[in-house]
Amino acid sequence: IKTFTVGFEQEGYHELNPVKQTVEALEVENSYYQVSVTEFIEELPKIIWHLDDPVADPAAIPLYFLAREAAKHVKVVLSGEGADELFGGYRIYKEPLSLRPLSSLPDSGKRMMNFILNRVPQKVKGRNYIERGLTPIEKRYFGNAKMFSEADKFKLLSQYQSVYNYEKITTPFYEQIQHLDDITKMQYIDLQTWLRGD
Repeated sequence: IKTFTVGFEQEGYHELNPVKQTVEALEVENSYYQVSVTEFIEELPKIIWHLDDPVADPAAIPLYFLAREAAKHVKVVLSGEGADELFGGYRIYKEPLSLRPLSSLPDSGKRMMNFILNRVPQKVKGRNYIERGLTPIEKRYFGNAKMFSEADKFKLLSQYQSVYNYEKITTPFYEQIQHLDDITKMQYIDLQTWLRGD
């Protein structure tokens, strides 16, 4: 089996170490291509042209380079999305572990912390962490993407209808998985919402 991987020369924008481990574990052949900043900038207009329609998926850029490089070696390529959702590869999936000291408090402890939190100014460092830790996953995680608050949607969109509220979309999914841990719930929400349309 031949496998192909693309990365970027900028630190933090490649996954070379996990790729090496996976290639060794699976005993497969891998071609790794590293995209330079210059090449990225030069190829961007061509990538946009090939997309035909406006697409807000940042994965389209590495996918272009991956397809281009794979075409030099093979005629048919099987690709896929969803490994991060399935195997917990996104950083956000670690959040429940960091929030555990707060999320595991008994209800009386959470009420006391909320009482204190309501008296803490919005800009105080650490407030967001405490707020997230005290908020159930079902009320704070709607998918692995940056999203506008309901108030912001009404400000930005004159025709906005609250039927598109994230909670209304995710609640039926959360009801199906009440017995699971928070990380698995997050993965399930992403599989049912984000990945489904990817």
